Amino acid sequence: SMTAMWDGVTCSKDGVVRVVDPPAVTGVRKAQSPLRIILEGTNFHPSTKAFISGILWIRVSFKNGNRLVLKGEKAIRNAFPQGVLVPIRLVNPDAGEVTVFFDLHSGQWSLAP
Repeated sequence: SMTAMWDGVTCSKDGVVRVVDPPAVTGVRKAQSPLRIILEGTNFHPSTKAFISGILWIRVSFKNGNRLVLKGEKAIRNAFPQGVLVPIRLVNPDAGEVTVFFDLHSGQWSLAP
């Protein structure tokens, strides 16, 4: 059972609280021949799902817990318009997630606020 109290109001709930360690991204870059996007960080899983602009990306290659590769040269070009920071969301099987924004053409990337 868990009880929280705030400003004189009490709320109790039975159940389980799970704390997950989400994936973390420390770098995003493009690689050539063939074009692909490499994400570096920590806590990536073999079944981590990637979404580009909210669309499930099926060509994800798990290299290790620190590297994922998004493949599909033509599809990548279509998904990343020139000069646009496009959201890439990574979701682990335990529901931990992270979103980064990436401009394929400039190489600029940032974490979601």
